[in-house]
Amino acid sequence: MLEQTLSEQLSREIAQLQFDRIPAAVIDAAKLHILDSLGCILAGSRLEPGRLAYNLAVEASVGNADSTLFGTARRAVYLDAVQAMATAAHCGELDDIHGGAATCIGVASGGC
Repeated sequence: MLEQTLSEQLSREIAQLQFDRIPAAVIDAAKLHILDSLGCILAGSRLEPGRLAYNLAVEASVGNADSTLFGTARRAVYLDAVQAMATAAHCGELDDIHGGAATCIGVASGGC
């Protein structure tokens, strides 16, 4: 039998995770980071680079625009929406930085 990769081991652990076994402090931190990320996206979507990213996502999404761009009623293809919202989250310099990890927890694109 082949040894499992680290990704496979992590996936197995996550798949077996029970919500009631997650410490309350971890859940509270996750809620804070989610709200922080949404705030960064919303603020950035009002700035010129964020508006441009949203516009590009909508224009590129011919046909199956299945995802809503946060803070608007506009829709884009999933991957274009993710990239546009990640751009918006970064462009206001309000990144949701986690000091211990030195990274932006909620944004799908690169580090800070």
